[in-house]
Amino acid sequence: MSILDPILSPIDGAPNTVSDIAKSVGIDPAIAEKIIMTLTDAHVDERNTMAVATVKTGLDAETLSTVIAQLGGEEILGKLAIGLSMGSAGRGNSGLMDDLALFFPGLFGKKA
Repeated sequence: MSILDPILSPIDGAPNTVSDIAKSVGIDPAIAEKIIMTLTDAHVDERNTMAVATVKTGLDAETLSTVIAQLGGEEILGKLAIGLSMGSAGRGNSGLMDDLALFFPGLFGKKA
């Protein structure tokens, strides 16, 4: 189970699990999770989402586009990014892992 599953499942139009996305794309679930995390961080970046994610992951744009499509498109990616970045308000762009730690205290062995 991915740490993103509880966040994805309540979003209308999103797949229920990262494993569902990975299976559809034909990649390992751990890789799919990292791609989604990178895409989510890149989506809130002022630069082009795909360009930023391509540089950060080293994957080609076609693979990233396939993951975005399986996720439910840019709209779902945006909802995921907004939901996670709300925890960053007033803290600057601290990144997805900090946001996950805020939403799920104790997830990384620390208390919020």
